[in-house]
Amino acid sequence: MDLTQKQFSALVSVCDTIIPAIIKEDDVDGYWKRKASDLDIPNKIVALISTLSDSEQKEFKKLLSILTVPVLGMTWGGPFKGVQDLQTNQIEKLLNRWANSLSNDLRNAFSKLKKICCLLYFGHSENGTANPNWQSIGYPGPLDYPTDSNYKPFHVSDLTQNKEADVVIIGSGAGGSVVADKLASKGYSVIVLEKGGNFQRNDFNHKEIEMMENLFEKKGLLTSTDGGTLFLAGNTLGGGTTINWAASLRTPDDVLEEWAKDHQNPHFTENYASYFEYIEKKCNVTKECEHNQQNNLLSIALSMNNYHVDVIPRNMKKSDFLSKNEAWKAEGYASLGDKYGQKQGANETFLKSAVENGAQIYTSCTVEKIKIEQGIATGVEVKNSKTNELFFIKAKIVVTAAGALHTPCILKKSGVKHAEIGNNLFIHPAYPVPAVYEHPIDAWYGPMMSTVSAEFSKLHKNYGFRIETPPIHAGLMGVANSWMNGQQFKDDMLKSSRTAVFLVIIRDIVGGKVSMNSEGNLDIQYKMGSQELLFFKKALHETVKLHRLLEAEEISVLHNNLLRIKKNDLDIDKFLNKISSHKWQTNYFTLFSAHQMGTCRMGGNDKKHPVNPSGAVKEVKNLYVADGSLFPSASGVNPMLSIQALAAYVADRIIDNL
Repeated sequence: MDLTQKQFSALVSVCDTIIPAIIKEDDVDGYWKRKASDLDIPNKIVALISTLSDSEQKEFKKLLSILTVPVLGMTWGGPFKGVQDLQTNQIEKLLNRWANSLSNDLRNAFSKLKKICCLLYFGHSENGTANPNWQSIGYPGPLDYPTDSNYKPFHVSDLTQNKEADVVIIGSGAGGSVVADKLASKGYSVIVLEKGGNFQRNDFNHKEIEMMENLFEKKGLLTSTDGGTLFLAGNTLGGGTTINWAASLRTPDDVLEEWAKDHQNPHFTENYASYFEYIEKKCNVTKECEHNQQNNLLSIALSMNNYHVDVIPRNMKKSDFLSKNEAWKAEGYASLGDKYGQKQGANETFLKSAVENGAQIYTSCTVEKIKIEQGIATGVEVKNSKTNELFFIKAKIVVTAAGALHTPCILKKSGVKHAEIGNNLFIHPAYPVPAVYEHPIDAWYGPMMSTVSAEFSKLHKNYGFRIETPPIHAGLMGVANSWMNGQQFKDDMLKSSRTAVFLVIIRDIVGGKVSMNSEGNLDIQYKMGSQELLFFKKALHETVKLHRLLEAEEISVLHNNLLRIKKNDLDIDKFLNKISSHKWQTNYFTLFSAHQMGTCRMGGNDKKHPVNPSGAVKEVKNLYVADGSLFPSASGVNPMLSIQALAAYVADRIIDNL
């Protein structure tokens, strides 16, 4: 992506205001005087944006062009000058005006610039060297423990010719891997196509930015089209299981009953538990764990309030080559791929055994469309994204397990016409509530999430929210923390090692929608409904009170107009009222989603459900879906185990058909 000198100067000016040089006498390690451009952040931003689509690059260049022209002054009530001709204090004022503008476009522009600058400034590290900010904020960076010398990756290939198989599966994640393993174990020839790269245990280095670029959809920059929600989704071998936080929760019984009765899927209440048991055994799902400080604090606070509290089952296996302490610390890095093989994702389980049973896996494969002849799926047209060569995979059965964002898009461009495909996108809106404590937390070590409360999961019928914790690493901390000015932001980042984050996850009622534009980019439309917003405000109140119960030094409600209460502030009710009356429209704050569900719902109503209760697409013979897009509604809990169990069920229906 080529920028004009003015455009690049504008980017430098903005970055060096978001992360400015500040003079302090006791700045021993240069943390305060270091600015964004000292770490070459503007060039790193250009390099990252250059990997995105032409339209996204064009949009970013347009934003930079707006920053260079005198009419910029109209957007913030300042002098008619380009940003490169403004003083730092003026640019700071400009950014705050944009952050709190009535225009969502300006709020979105601020959000994009702030997120990408702070992500790279705190997350990036050059080869062989640590990020110079890590020592200051107390972040240890990648762990350098010994890996398993006996480990051998399973065979994965590049697609170089047309192929034929009994079954072709699109996607290697929670759903696709299970189907592949089940079918291969029965002797069927199976081909798995993964659009992401071939990254296995030895390829994970736990460098946050590099791993996000290699393992996450759109390199970790995927947002809703309005910019208000940041989506964390897998784009690699093993899909979401490679970056999942290890939570392996069964679909709640009341949700299964809802899916069975309200959506005419009787199998969800007929001996369905056996599918959970099958996955749990294969993936070593266990409640055995030693909480880290963050999860322990949440557990203590919940118990003090007599709230429901439970240990989250996780797909973790004890290492036989790391010490106990090393293995425990390493768990916290498994969201960046687990190079120690403790997390039993698809790469360590289903894909490995599928290959052992003869399945062929091809990575860097973008599916152009499913070929449908006279209402029958006959194979898949696929492009090798490394060479841009086109190939055809002929198959008796086609299974799409590309996830709730991509499966509907693949079906639509293949000619499947059901009006509900792509609708009903449920995302479990998630929001972090951080608090600073007097003692070290070091939330990057230990179980990523091991405590959960369902105390508020039934605020309205079977809907409400759960409280958990997220794993914390430096770059994502930079993305999440609020920015009011450079000094406040740098000061907050210095508290990272003493910060505990409670995470609220909402079971959403109103779904969004997803489609694909002409350039092949996802168009995600999502906003919380009025009921979800009530859940959201209630969730903020409860998490703030939990931190308060633990005597946190300060508690933050992240927002462009940051809300914060300190330990000695006595009027908690006034603070809670501020939360309720705050502006919660799009891009005043950031929602997160690590769970996407529901865009090709299964069920018995032909108008509502594009897919039969068997997983078969209603319009097309020999075409199945086996991923989270099948969910009739949000699961309410981390959906990985729910997807795996459902995929095992669908695999059995495919075997019946074969």
